Amino acid sequence: MYKLGDIQRKQQHMRKTLTFVLFLFININYSQNILDEKRLVDQLNQIQKAFLQQDSNFLKENFCLKKIDPRISRDSIIYIFKNIFEDAKSKDVEILNLSLEKASKIYKMESELQVMVKMTTELKNNSVRVVTESTLIFFSTDNGRNWCFSFGEENTNQMLNLNTEIVIPERKQNVYKI
Repeated sequence: MYKLGDIQRKQQHMRKTLTFVLFLFININYSQNILDEKRLVDQLNQIQKAFLQQDSNFLKENFCLKKIDPRISRDSIIYIFKNIFEDAKSKDVEILNLSLEKASKIYKMESELQVMVKMTTELKNNSVRVVTESTLIFFSTDNGRNWCFSFGEENTNQMLNLNTEIVIPERKQNVYKI
């Protein structure tokens, strides 16, 4: 038979052990979230740099094809990006600035992580300067280790299978005469 003092010591030891395990679990989970967020920030920086440098190859590799149309190939995406950049160059359009804001809260939809990021671009040619606010949606199917992106437009939530808490704002565009 156990004495009352022995039982109390064992309960106290069990409480300390459970508290330690819970504390350890919370720290590991917190550390993983910080690591995932750092990977996302790194990916955002790389995407921003690729747009500014007009790196069609990098953008093609990081674009979420399955979110648009599974029949579209990576070659089609690079063709689209190259055409956009070449068309801009032929019209003497210069990228003055492209910025990505801090990512929104990370949402989960089925087995996918999703994040909304506001993108602001500032372009100019000889006669006008255009400032556009649009949205990129980033997706991860491997718990935040790798992210791909797609353009978010108003009313594309269902097509992109977005978490219902993600609301894509209307794209804004301001044109200024120079």
